[in-house]
Amino acid sequence: GKTVKVIIETGLLTDEEKATATRLTCEAGADFVKTCTGFSAGAATVEDIKLMKANLSGKTQIKASAGIKTYEQTMALIEAGADRIGTSAGAAIMADASK
Repeated sequence: GKTVKVIIETGLLTDEEKATATRLTCEAGADFVKTCTGFSAGAATVEDIKLMKANLSGKTQIKASAGIKTYEQTMALIEAGADRIGTSAGAAIMADASK
């Protein structure tokens, strides 16, 4: 009955490793595969979200996290396939969205 997220630290992996990690996360039945913790190399990118989306199956969704600071960046990640956004800049993003 708990939500399970698997963080794959995309900034430390090759594209092949990201694809494999995403597929394994889905096979394991996790609810979300997450791009980054924000404490290591890298940030959420449109390219990574597209790659992860192409390797999704089952109920697993994508959480884009780390380095998300603007409304435009947020929308690009959602359009690429992110189902959830993790950011510490939520208030600034929403203020930018209302302009």
